[in-house]
Formats: sequence, structure tokens, C-alpha cells
Amino acid sequence: MKVKLFILLLSGFVIATLGAINSKQEQITELEASKDKNTIGWYVQQAKLRGEREVILPAPKVEYVTEINAVDEVFSHYRIVVAEPIEDKSFVDDTHLYTWYKFRILEDLSSKKILPCPTCPLPSDVLNELLPLSSDEILVLKIGGIVFVDNIKISMIDRRFPEFAKSKKYLLFLEIDPSGQVGKLRIGPGGIFTVGDDDQLSPINNEPHPLKRFMKMSYNNALHTLREDARQRVKTQ
Repeated sequence: MKVKLFILLLSGFVIATLGAINSKQEQITELEASKDKNTIGWYVQQAKLRGEREVILPAPKVEYVTEINAVDEVFSHYRIVVAEPIEDKSFVDDTHLYTWYKFRILEDLSSKKILPCPTCPLPSDVLNELLPLSSDEILVLKIGGIVFVDNIKISMIDRRFPEFAKSKKYLLFLEIDPSGQVGKLRIGPGGIFTVGDDDQLSPINNEPHPLKRFMKMSYNNALHTLREDARQRVKTQ
């Protein structure tokens, strides 16, 4: 009698398990045909159905400025700063992750100073957690980051454009928005260098870019040489 009862219970367990597996497979199949496919919400649902806790997404291809004809052009179009990231916040839209970085400006090498506009609004997607800004702070938006959605870790990583590290100082070439408080990475990773303890500048990736070539040829990737040139440009204005 006990054997029969055990067999009945075991059979019921197997049937229930197979039913759950079939139900889950049906949900996965339905999800594959969903109109929301490849959205962040879709990836979260897929991870839950598969019993996964993390989703890693590739960053989309971004078209950055790749034509720079002279160093003078760089000084006239971009704000050049040495800065360190002090805070960051990531957020999602339907299909992408973004991260706002708050930088503290340690040194401004721009030949043309850009003053903040008190009446110019900040972009609508600036996160309130990063505000207000001090006079020596600026926000920079970058695609990618890490967020948690319904306890699922979502990461979007661009191998060509690593995340900013709070332990490092950077030389940034930024296009400034009308508010004067947001720097745009129009040159992308080609316009970002880490600053070493010896003031030596290192590109953040190994891909060729005209700005990297100018920095090497004109300044030998040395911050003190760039700094001196910037001072001379200010004097001659």
C-alpha cells in the first residue's frame, strides 16, 4: 500500500514538473513573438523565465566625430578639462542604458571660457539625484552602465568605451550644452585620456583617431606641454 502511494505521489510530482516546464516553455515561445522584443522589459521577463539573475547587453554603435583637421580646431570647438568623476547614476529607457557622471573639474585648459547660463534649462533626463551642481562640477552622459530591474542585473557594456573610474583623473574634450553644465562626448572615446601621476596622458582605447595623433605629435601625450600651449593661447586672445 505504501509503495502504491509513493508511486502515485511520484507520478503526480513528475506530471506537475513536466506541466510547469511545458508552461514555462510556452511563455518563452510567446515572449519570442512579443512586439516588445529586445526592450529592457523583454530581457527582464526572459531572464526570469530562464531562472537567470543577470543580463549583459552590447552597447549600440554610436557615430562620433572622427574628422579633426587641426589642433586649433579642437581649442575653438571643445572645452578641455582635467576632471575626476565623483558620482554616477544609471537609468534605462525602452532599449538602452545610460549613465550620468558628475565630474569635478580640477583644471580648465580651454582657450575660450564657457560660463554657465542661469536661465538655460538642463536636459530633461538629468537625474535629480545629481543636482545641484557646484561651480566646479559638470555632468557628462554616456551610453552603458548597470541597473537592477525587478532584481535582475542589467549591464550594457561598450568594450571600446570603458566606464569612468572614480579612482582616476581624465583629460576630456567636451562640447558644452547651452546651460554650460553638461558636457557632450561628441568625439567619444577618442577624446578621453587618463592622466597619470607623472602627468602623462594615455588614450582609453587602442583605436586610431585624429585627436590621438595630434596629441602625440604636438604634445608627446604630456599634460604639462598641453597646459603650456593652452596658457599661450589665452595670452594671445
